[in-house]
Amino acid sequence: MSAPSPRGRVYRRCGCHGEGGRQLGPHRPRLASDPDHGSWALAVDALTGPDGRRRTGRRRGFASRTEVETTLARVRESLPPGLRPDPTETLVGYLLE
Repeated sequence: MSAPSPRGRVYRRCGCHGEGGRQLGPHRPRLASDPDHGSWALAVDALTGPDGRRRTGRRRGFASRTEVETTLARVRESLPPGLRPDPTETLVGYLLE
C-alpha cells in the first residue's frame, strides 16, 4: 500500500463580472497588473476513504499569498496521509511484508 501526500494549490481570483454577466474569476486581466485586486484562495485534494476517491476542499478570501501559503501548509499537516488499498493484495501477503 502507498501513502500519497495531499496536493494543493494557491491561486488568485476576483468576483468581477464580464459583459455576458458571468463571473471572470481567475481570468480577469486586471489580476496580473494590479496586486490589490482580487483575493487569494487555496484548493487541497486529499484521499478520504477506502474508495480512493479524491475530494477537493477550497478556501477563499485571503489577503496575501503568504497568508494563504501558511494556511495551506497547516492544512497539509493536519490531513491524515490516507492509504490507497491494493485490491489484489491478500491479508497474508500484507502481513508477510
